[in-house]
Amino acid sequence: PPGTDPLTFNPAPHATAPSPGALQAYSMGIDTRLKTGDIQAIPYFEQALALDPNFALAAARLGAIYANLRDLDRSQQYLKQAFARSDSLSEPERLFMRSTYQVIVTGQLNDAVATYRLWSATYPDDWVPHNNLSTVYGRLNQLDNALDEAQSAVRLAPNSLVAYQVLTRALMAPAQFADARAAIGEA
Repeated sequence: PPGTDPLTFNPAPHATAPSPGALQAYSMGIDTRLKTGDIQAIPYFEQALALDPNFALAAARLGAIYANLRDLDRSQQYLKQAFARSDSLSEPERLFMRSTYQVIVTGQLNDAVATYRLWSATYPDDWVPHNNLSTVYGRLNQLDNALDEAQSAVRLAPNSLVAYQVLTRALMAPAQFADARAAIGEA
């Protein structure tokens, strides 16, 4: 089901918003999420959206968080709001938006795989498409691919707790518990 694994986006380098306050709140939400978790980041994304109701990425981030928290109705509401405002986004933002919408709203996982592959090919130093692709491969029961993508995400973002969470899940699915414990220790 949607929300079983976290979806992420590393937007501070990519985010665009006309309101500096909204962008600052958004960046604080990203930092908080990566260091402490989804729930703690919600107020920052809500603040960003309150300061700029057209801030599509703030709405998308809330949509992804609520999917992770298994509140599918609220998740889809935010993602539909974000998708409707996605025309003005940068290319990385559009790829994030499209892939997240495909995973959570339409459930078109094969389309999401194609979008994540495009994203990772276009932005090879970005860890996020690898991270999210690992999650999708896990849902498609393509465990070897899930592990490969999770390892790529950790290589590209060795300081991201979220990348290690996804790697641990990818290791636990095929019952590689010793390797999963090692990944947790490394994190």
